[in-house]
Amino acid sequence: MKKLAITLVCMLLIVCVGTSLFAQGAQEAAAPKGKEKIVWAAYGYLAESKADRIKADFEAKYPQYEVEYIDLGSKDYLVRLDTMVASGERLDMALAMDGVEYTARAKEGMFLPIGKYLTEDGFNLTDAFGDGIKASFIGNDIFGLPYTKGGFYVFYNKNMFDAAGVPYPTDDWTWADFEKVAKALTKGTGSNKIYGANIHLTWGYDIDTLPAQMAGWSPFKDGNKNVANMDDPRLKDALALWNRLQNIDQTAISLATFKAEQLNSRMPFAKGQAAMLLSNWWSASWFVSSKFGSAEGSQILNFNLGVANLPRPNTSVPNNLNSTDLDYYFAVPRTAQNAKGGALLARFMITEMWSKFGTLSSYRHQDLEAFKANFNTYKDAAGVKYDMGYSAELVAKVMGGWTQPISTYYGIDTKINPVGLATIKTIFGQERELYFLGQQSLDATVAAMQKRAQAELDAIKK
Repeated sequence: MKKLAITLVCMLLIVCVGTSLFAQGAQEAAAPKGKEKIVWAAYGYLAESKADRIKADFEAKYPQYEVEYIDLGSKDYLVRLDTMVASGERLDMALAMDGVEYTARAKEGMFLPIGKYLTEDGFNLTDAFGDGIKASFIGNDIFGLPYTKGGFYVFYNKNMFDAAGVPYPTDDWTWADFEKVAKALTKGTGSNKIYGANIHLTWGYDIDTLPAQMAGWSPFKDGNKNVANMDDPRLKDALALWNRLQNIDQTAISLATFKAEQLNSRMPFAKGQAAMLLSNWWSASWFVSSKFGSAEGSQILNFNLGVANLPRPNTSVPNNLNSTDLDYYFAVPRTAQNAKGGALLARFMITEMWSKFGTLSSYRHQDLEAFKANFNTYKDAAGVKYDMGYSAELVAKVMGGWTQPISTYYGIDTKINPVGLATIKTIFGQERELYFLGQQSLDATVAAMQKRAQAELDAIKK
């Protein structure tokens, strides 16, 4: 199997950039005498002093360790991480991103097996994470822990529904219902237009393929990792749906508009310019931080907020089906000097810190009351707390307990070919953009996806 392209990228960066990228890591201070050091890399944990809070709580529980956090920044994060590991920089624990990226790197030998460190004190992985943790194993061992679970929802503006006399979405609605509601709630023209739907079209694959996935589609035909399934009618129908909404009926903000105006993908809904938002659970948390922590805060979410299940392809599909697989990983790179400490830090963050950040954890026994309290609140730089006042119903839904993973329902192996899937996602993104921007027909789009995807799978197989 051909090696990941990231390896070549990493080596080129090492030659071009040298050690300047890692000045922070190269000058790391030694751990205090008698303590074991843990070097942890990620991004985003400087905000709200998250890294400091994790460090303080972890060191209080495990006084034998001293934690150092290195923030690599969100831009080109994985390239920076890959380069550090390829150059031999010490990292005892690192954010490995989503399941596809984690699996591909684990199979290439970038991460160390950590199962023995996680379970030697009696910690039970299945009890902690459910059967879904099995998908995180590569062979007979596990190389990282998933820290959250995905979940897509339709958030809606109750005020707009009430004004138009349109009933709120019910949890057994279909995609056909979604289209009808979007039409009923679209009004006005130009800068005064209110759209029925605001969809994360800028995300590409994860959103675009949802209707197809819910109908049982997989990018690999009949579970064969070497055969592409991009010309499947279910995927074609999903692409046609999004095109109708944005370009034909014009009831959803188009990809062209998002690109031309550089819109934040959630902002039109948050500012009352769209009646529905199809997005992930994190949007509810984003609303809080944006309302109380951004310059546009006074304009955000000045209406009653509702949330509903994803629409169903048809009434034979369960009404609680969702994309709730365990995902996004912390792993221990092969350059670790304290693999056990890194594994324990990953476990600690997931099992004991997530609820304190108001983040939906993959851990089944998360402190739900603490999660609810933090999910609703925002603390500014001065320490002042603000409360969003979310309803108990909304918080219960975004906690994800009401959904069933699509892959579990259909028995789909989501990590069957991570390198192939990563390539397919790239191809999908390129071709669907041509279609949505009116530069290519639907038939030509799916044909190009299938041809290119199959060629890549054949190359990987060799």
